Amino acid sequence: MWLFRLIHAAQGVLILVVVPLLLVACVVALEKGRRRSAVAFGSGCVIAFGLYTCFGFESYCYVYPSIDTRYASGFSEHKFAQVHAGMSMGEVITLLGEPYHKGFGRNYVQWSYTQDGKCSWADWAWLGREIVFKDGRVVERISRIYYD
Repeated sequence: MWLFRLIHAAQGVLILVVVPLLLVACVVALEKGRRRSAVAFGSGCVIAFGLYTCFGFESYCYVYPSIDTRYASGFSEHKFAQVHAGMSMGEVITLLGEPYHKGFGRNYVQWSYTQDGKCSWADWAWLGREIVFKDGRVVERISRIYYD
């Protein structure tokens, strides 16, 4: 797990610090008439962004976090935030619509309103949104990032 956290931090620095600095350096070099430097900085920016997008691990997209998340019909983050402990299954369906998946445990039911696979050209992390019920009432609302 520590390796994924390290990679995640490195990707964050790459996209949030390195790429913008290379873009600024490219613009400054162009303004000063240093065409070769501008090409070098611009190429570095493209390489850094390419490393970010094609790193080989399922990366978190800082620019568009839900890039690889499919949402159930009728779902919205605003409505999901309104779900609270004690709500009935019927109230949740009225608010969010039908989930993508209904899972059943020994003494609980878990509904998933998101799934992986929206992005066809790369494999990004996706946002998990689940509701857990016990005895027909909400006991937990889960928001997490999946790197699978």
